[in-house]
Amino acid sequence: MVTYASDDSIESLATSGDSSNMTAGTLIGLNHEIRTDNGHMEIRSHRAIIYRLETNTTFSVQQTIEGEVPIFYGKVYMDTLRADTIVDGGKYRTSCYIPSHTVSLTENIDPVTDHYYALNDPFEIMEYDEQGREFQIASVAPFTKLDLRFNNNLVMREKYQVVSRAALNDEEIDSLYSEWVSPVNWK
Repeated sequence: MVTYASDDSIESLATSGDSSNMTAGTLIGLNHEIRTDNGHMEIRSHRAIIYRLETNTTFSVQQTIEGEVPIFYGKVYMDTLRADTIVDGGKYRTSCYIPSHTVSLTENIDPVTDHYYALNDPFEIMEYDEQGREFQIASVAPFTKLDLRFNNNLVMREKYQVVSRAALNDEEIDSLYSEWVSPVNWK
């Protein structure tokens, strides 16, 4: 359910091609793609997982190997609030699943590279190979930024490459908490 939408320019596109504006209280249907355009929004799943979407971000719930899973792209903050199961933890569209209990921020920085930021807790980035077997791509330590590059021309287990890993400095941590974790910008 949408818990916050900054303006009425945020829309949901149904598979039929119909669109509707998203406002607080709107329920999100399977396969509807939400586009934030110039706005930003907060979504809470039925398991109380928070997704905060920046401008020019997309979000949908789709059927995957994990079941019905949020698929997102752009700049997305996720806080699982210590949920017991993370079936809907999420999948970043251009790369991988984030299945563990986590507070994270993910963003695409160019056509083939994604940033993953771990805040308080470590988390794993994982995917499924062509035979449906789960495998770990990387783990991200607390207060670390990891850059992951992908090549869609390679087989799944060779597709991803960690290109950098760096500890976040105090200024970066303060900025991330102020902008994404604090509820002030999301109400």
